[in-house]
Formats: sequence, structure tokens, C-alpha cells
Amino acid sequence: MVQILIMTALVIASTRGALVYHFGASPDLSYQLSSVALALLGLFATLRMLTLRVHPELGVVKKVFQLNIMLIGAYWSIFMVFSFIKYVNILFYFILFPVVFILIGWSKKKLETILHVIFAVTAGGIIMIQVIGLNDFQEFYRIQAVLRPDSVGIPNFGGIAQINGYQASNHDASNILVMICMYYFVQLYISGFRINLWLFSGLLTGIFALLLAASASNITVFIGGLLFFVLFAGRGIVRKLVFVWMACLLGWILVVVEKQYFDLFHFLDKFQVQILLSEHGMLQGLNLGSLYGSLVSILIGFGYQLEVPMVDVEVAYVKILVAFGVIPTLVLLYVLFLPLILLRNATKVTKRLGLLVSDGDQSISTNRVYRDRLCLIGFAAPVIVGSLTLLHYGSLFKVTSIGLFCVLLSIFLKEYLSFMIKYASMAPKAREKAAGK
Repeated sequence: MVQILIMTALVIASTRGALVYHFGASPDLSYQLSSVALALLGLFATLRMLTLRVHPELGVVKKVFQLNIMLIGAYWSIFMVFSFIKYVNILFYFILFPVVFILIGWSKKKLETILHVIFAVTAGGIIMIQVIGLNDFQEFYRIQAVLRPDSVGIPNFGGIAQINGYQASNHDASNILVMICMYYFVQLYISGFRINLWLFSGLLTGIFALLLAASASNITVFIGGLLFFVLFAGRGIVRKLVFVWMACLLGWILVVVEKQYFDLFHFLDKFQVQILLSEHGMLQGLNLGSLYGSLVSILIGFGYQLEVPMVDVEVAYVKILVAFGVIPTLVLLYVLFLPLILLRNATKVTKRLGLLVSDGDQSISTNRVYRDRLCLIGFAAPVIVGSLTLLHYGSLFKVTSIGLFCVLLSIFLKEYLSFMIKYASMAPKAREKAAGK
């Protein structure tokens, strides 16, 4: 029963717009209740974590979560004195991460079910609203007004409307799709691109919806994540050739669809504008003058209260830096990029195992160790890509994305713990052999 309630809270947090549009729920009430439910879940998980005895391999995770709660929580408490409503969402910069210690104990199938449901609703919503807009543009406006009553219209670029989906924001919807599409891709890659209808159709649909949403920064991060994973994380020429073939086929399909039905590639025009230092670019206000004027906030935070120049920069990392100061920001970044830290530990273990393999130990299969390490990197990829989306808009810490991020982090930590339990016990034997040599 508890698991069902937690799954429901996590799914509704990301897809609450569907309830508003299809079932006539009040937008304000639905959004507030889903936020409260997620906050209460985070509070329960935080209190539970304080008394929880975790596996030694996850000890550093617990410590960094606790430190993040202390630092960001202290700033949040001070911010609330200035304005309760304006800063209440900063709660999700720290309160929900401990839920991973609950989710780690779940089966991988249950965690993936959460991903599949969120993906189906998000991608389906973007495509459905796009089709509606093609047939009746006034209905397009009405949907946006229903999902976000305080909006003044539909965001557009170059006269082309941005498809916002049930999240009523193309950035928020894209943030969800980037993480789940990356998860689907790495599962296909790890399996050697064996036929899996759900993963293939999901990835294709997700990329299509991602292009419709046209968030240039999220699309760029997704493409960069794919290329980096294939070129550097994995090995095997066959997999890479299959990837190139799939990319060419997918590109051809998208070009055909773009020419006949939808304008899918106008995000390229947005990208050219966003990288500029002008007033329309995401880097606006990022110069030596603004750096000097924001120096105090870089050190101790409170940039929004002090109204320093760098709050106008659209890079979320910069906004976090001037809001909390350098030390809390570094701790938060440690949390976001935990997979990179833990992968380093796993790499040390596999190197030690290499000593045993080179010494002729038949109990260890190099192919099996490589495959398990590749799987671990694959499960880390969606979390890292999700963290990199903060290069522009800060959707990751919104209610719609933070729960999904914690689910993906839980899947990685579950696999990491399994990997370390399986192989770490062999490492001392490898050290002894190395010392003997």
C-alpha cells in the first residue's frame, strides 16, 4: 500500500497537467497538492534516513545528502523570511533526495514502471496537443489557458509555437523526455540493439516529441549525451556501427516527417540565438562587469535579495551559485553528479580485478566484468544528462522533474550497490597479488 502511494505521488507530480485537462481538476489545487505530497514524501524519507543504517558502499551518499540538507535547508529557511510563496519551491533542492534510500529497496521493474507511465503521458501529451493545434489553433490556446491560467499566451520562436505538453512548459516537458529517452537508449545499446519493440518505439516517439517541444538546450544535452556514451563509454565496433546506422535511419525518417507534416528542426535557430551574449541569449549578463558586481553573492549567496547582475544569466548553475554561494553549490553539484564519483570507485575495483585476470584467475570473466561495468555506466547516463540540463533552464528542480530524477538515481545506486557487492570482495585478493609482485 505504501509503495502504491509513493508511486502515485511520483507519477502525478510529473503528469498532473493530464488530470487538469482530461478530468477538469483545478489547476492551482492540483499543482499545490502534488507539491505538498512530494514535500511530505521527502520529509518522511529525510527523517527515515537519519536513523537508517546504510550499506558501507552508500555511506558517502548518506553523508552528502545530510550535508546538502543542512546547507541548502539553512538558506531556504532564511529565504522564507523574505517571501514565503516566492521561495517555497527551493525546498526541492534538498528535501526529496533521501527518497532514494526507500526506492533502492524496490524491484527494478517497479521503478521502470514509474518511468514508463511518466514517459507515455508526457510524450503522448506533446504529440496530442500538436495534432490539436494543427486542426484548431484556438483550441491550442485554450489548452494552454486551462493548464496554466496565469500564462499570457503560448511561447513561440520565429512565429512557431512551442509545444508545451501537459506540463504547460516546453522546457519542463523536454527535461522529462531527455532523461527517459537517454534511459531507453542505453538499455538498447547495452543489449546490443536486440529487438525490443517497447524501447525502440519509445525512443523514436520520445525523440519526435522532444523535437516538437523544441527546447534547444535540452536537445543539445541529449545529443551530446548520446555521442559521449557511444564514443567513450562503450566499446565494440559492431555496436557503434549499429548506432550509426540507426542514427542515419532515424535522421532520414525525421527529415521526411519534417518536410511533410511538422517543423521539427527550428530548435537549431533557437540554439544560434541562445549561445549569444546578447540580451536574447542564455548567456546575457555574463561578463567581467557582472562577475565583479556579483562577487559577494558568489561567495555567500543571497544574489536575488541583493539583486546582483548575474541573476539575469539563464544558466541554472550560475543562478544556483549566486543564490546559495560557492560551498552549498559545490555540495549540491556533488549530489547531482554522484554517479561520476561512484563510477570512479567502480573503475578502481575493475582495475584491481584486471590483475587477477592477467594472472590467470579463471573465476573471473573479463567479458562479464566489462558488461557489468557498461551497464553501470548506462544507468548513470540518464542521471548525468538530467544534471547537465541545468546548463540552461532549471527545470530539474521543479516538481515535474525532481521525482523522476530521484527514481533514475535510485536505479543507478541499486545497480552500483549490486556491482560493488559482487566484485569488491575480490579486490583485496588483487591487492595481495599486486603487492606480491
